Amino acid sequence: MSAFASAQHTHRDERQKRYTDRAENELDGEHRGILAHMNLTFSRRLALGFGVLLPIVETIRRWQQLGDVRVWPSWLDDVLLGAALLYGAWRVAKNLETGRPWLAAAWGLTCGMAYTSFFGQLARLDQPDPSSLPAAWVVGIKGVGFLLAILALAGSLRQAFSPKR
Repeated sequence: MSAFASAQHTHRDERQKRYTDRAENELDGEHRGILAHMNLTFSRRLALGFGVLLPIVETIRRWQQLGDVRVWPSWLDDVLLGAALLYGAWRVAKNLETGRPWLAAAWGLTCGMAYTSFFGQLARLDQPDPSSLPAAWVVGIKGVGFLLAILALAGSLRQAFSPKR
């Protein structure tokens, strides 16, 4: 009976070692797929870019409408997203472990708002955009932004499971 138990433990240990080695290789970037490069550094750098660009681009896009207070929620959401992303990136730069949840939360918020924005715009393809760009372009830009936000969210969470703690 003890030989059987010993064999089970050995088999379990070998599986765990293979999994740990694979995880270490993926975290070290030995695998060349796109997901190998989705890590906390990617997520933080993208947060800095999105955090600065989202409020600027949305202000330019809605410049003609900013005199109407009813449009402000559509504008301020991107300002708040930018602030959350910049705060998360700053917290990660200050301390990886305590900053990671803040950055992941900012990306989660961004994914949720991007989902609504992308599919809402997709449903209104027949209506003109405030920027006077073709609606299909705006949907495409929002779609790429949504995809990048999903990848950045995954990157902000990815190294949290590293066996090298």
